[in-house]
Amino acid sequence: MAAYFRDVRPQLRMSRAARDAATFVLWPPMPSRVGLGTPARPAWVALASVAAATLPRWARRMYRLPGLPTTDLAATAAGAALRAGLLVVPQGLREGPHRKQARERLGLDAIG
Repeated sequence: MAAYFRDVRPQLRMSRAARDAATFVLWPPMPSRVGLGTPARPAWVALASVAAATLPRWARRMYRLPGLPTTDLAATAAGAALRAGLLVVPQGLREGPHRKQARERLGLDAIG
């Protein structure tokens, strides 16, 4: 990843379209009854914040996202905790129906 970002970084620019896409990902539109009446909005904001924090520092600066000296460490810890939590969920619940069907077609349903 480091080599990839080193190669493409000179080509990257903040544009209105990039800013709009980031806003949509970080704060997507939700019906009021969902955003206010369920934990969907706070859960999404938390997950999107962790995702944004995993961007390299220079990318966070380009998007004018907040960051503290501890942001990288906190993002790494949050990512590890999220992964550990998801691994506790049974595989049958982690996979969507399309992946299950593809695994069956390929004869991989018995392989973990």
